[in-house]
Amino acid sequence: MIGRNVDLWVIVAGFTLHCRGCDGLASITSGSRPRIQSDQSLYDTLAVSSTLPDLRRAQSPYTGKQCYLNSDQQADLTSYVQKLKKCGALEDCAIWTRGFHGGQTLGTEYWPAGGANCLLGQRHAFIGGSMMRQVFSNMVHGLRGHQCGADHNAHLHGRYVTCSTEDAFQPIVRDISGFQPWFPSNWADPHCLNYTADYLHVPEWRGQPSALRQYFKHGARTIDMLIMLPVCIWNLAKDAIEFTYFKEFMLQILCDSGKSESCATKVLVLSCPTSRIPKGKNPQAVVERNGDLSKTVDQLRNLTAGRIRFLDFDRIVASTPGGAVGDYHGNWHYECFINPPLESWLPKFPIGVYPKEDNTCSLLQGNPNVEVLRELVQFAC
Repeated sequence: MIGRNVDLWVIVAGFTLHCRGCDGLASITSGSRPRIQSDQSLYDTLAVSSTLPDLRRAQSPYTGKQCYLNSDQQADLTSYVQKLKKCGALEDCAIWTRGFHGGQTLGTEYWPAGGANCLLGQRHAFIGGSMMRQVFSNMVHGLRGHQCGADHNAHLHGRYVTCSTEDAFQPIVRDISGFQPWFPSNWADPHCLNYTADYLHVPEWRGQPSALRQYFKHGARTIDMLIMLPVCIWNLAKDAIEFTYFKEFMLQILCDSGKSESCATKVLVLSCPTSRIPKGKNPQAVVERNGDLSKTVDQLRNLTAGRIRFLDFDRIVASTPGGAVGDYHGNWHYECFINPPLESWLPKFPIGVYPKEDNTCSLLQGNPNVEVLRELVQFAC
């Protein structure tokens, strides 16, 4: 076990934090692989500050909790980053929270009226690039009841599972076949799963059909919903989606009366948000591609009694209360993220948190991913 007398330096938003006496991070139980443990929620006070005085320090209108870093929060942030660093070096690593209530106590700030309890018993798969990974990340934060948080920023697959009393987030799954083993292997009751979310990092449409076939073969025979973003910032070309094949494939993977395995009961298709794409990158091509995607999915919706639906990310960005807040310095994303990417981090490198433009890591203010999840839950239920 890592001892309590470890000195840790972390670069966060342009300045250095020093943590002496950080808590131990990992324990190895007999007959199991290393397991990252936490006695409380890891993200409750996660936040960042900045040396730039003109960035406002936002405060949540829901609970009054401030989402910027103060002296009392440094240890929490440092501990969280250390846990992510540790998971970056392990194949079978999970960040746990105890006292999880399986969605029974979810608040309404994040979710539609009635909360997200209807997700219990469902299995979802998210597929896409970093924009979709942040939707997945927000699902993890939301089910844990966090108001501040950061994207783990790994260009690899990941998964999140909940039980009645605890949950586990695995930020690194290096291959789709890695979804096949039962996870977590050391839960006391392996049959108590409530909600499962898998993230497949496949940022371009051309690779998604084969990835999903492999996923259904190795990971999940049937899922309740597939949430997909066919392509976004990895390819801005108008013709990045071949819509004839897209339409055929969507019908192939949808469960029906004659197909109950290797399929999804529902499919939610997201568009790529365009408002933060620089003009020099030709955002109009993506706007037109989104329009073609919307028309295609609307046709599929009519053919499938509404079980395939389109979600317009630009509409959600435009209607975000108070305005959507992107990441600092014109970054295209809407959630804080660790830097460098988790899978490329080496012990000799510093690791930090990239903030939003309002100098916070708030999940409830200026975050369009919240409304994406609200509409996702309404469709799922």
